[in-house]
Amino acid sequence: MIELVKNSNMFGIHIENISVNHEEIFQRTNNFTKSQSSKLLNMLQNQKNPTFFHGECRFVKEKTLQIKDKRISAKKIIIVCGSRPIIPKIERLEKFEFFTNEGTITLGRMPKSMTIIGGGYIGCEFAHFLEH
Repeated sequence: MIELVKNSNMFGIHIENISVNHEEIFQRTNNFTKSQSSKLLNMLQNQKNPTFFHGECRFVKEKTLQIKDKRISAKKIIIVCGSRPIIPKIERLEKFEFFTNEGTITLGRMPKSMTIIGGGYIGCEFAHFLEH
């Protein structure tokens, strides 16, 4: 959005004194993420189709999963595995304050500077956000 506002003069829209409150952005992001996660989980748990199962699983045979002590068979299985940050093995890293993507979202303030290690889509999104 800030890029659109910065370039709005191309469209004959002149805006001055642009300010960004990063603390408000972080707070809104945290609130939105928490509320949407809860709503989605609640929705999935309370519908009959598709049936929602939570836990680690593995295929035990074609079209059959083992989840905890349950075996589930279906024509179509959707596995939503999510992702977890990986903390690289960097010598003396533990002596410095560092954040994963989860910690950066809950930071609540814009850091003066930050180095991002990792070029996946989440790292690129954070680089873009923190640039502004």
